Amino acid sequence: QDCPQVVLDPDKWIILRLDCAAWGTLLASWREVGLLQDDGDAQVVSHAMDVACRGTMDAFMGSAAYAHGGRMLVFLRPQRTAASTKFQGRVPKWVSISASITTAVFN
Repeated sequence: QDCPQVVLDPDKWIILRLDCAAWGTLLASWREVGLLQDDGDAQVVSHAMDVACRGTMDAFMGSAAYAHGGRMLVFLRPQRTAASTKFQGRVPKWVSISASITTAVFN
């Protein structure tokens, strides 16, 4: 059975919200194997999140972005531009590509 295609409306604000699955578990495992050793390393992780957030915002021509903990938000203002119609506005593509870009920049 075919699912209806969900498409973004470029005349409305678009907010990409990306959540890291099991963020606390990931950080704990990094500490366990010695990748993170003290509270100073939290600044390194925070910086990586900021860079990944900025990279995702730039890739989607966002207006603003916010990162906190294992979550980031990228805001795209309503306007008809190439960015607002990327991938013909197909939601699954936006979700997949934004997650891929964020992961690539973070890593």
